[in-house]
Amino acid sequence: MTSATTTPRSLTADDLAEAGFSGEQIARLVETRERYSHFHEYFDERELQRLSFVRWRVEQGHIDARLGS
Repeated sequence: MTSATTTPRSLTADDLAEAGFSGEQIARLVETRERYSHFHEYFDERELQRLSFVRWRVEQGHIDARLGS
């Protein structure tokens, strides 16, 4: 978990491989990251705030990111 005062680092392909992702899965994630790198084109401000809150809840351990609940 990261504190509110630090910026989480981005995962690298090596991190993903170490976590058990296949090369194909890593490539798809990289492609998806690039596609959504300009997220303001896809989400309005309210949705960005909601996503930020959900990310914070995951970081605080209130939501299991693997289950989404």
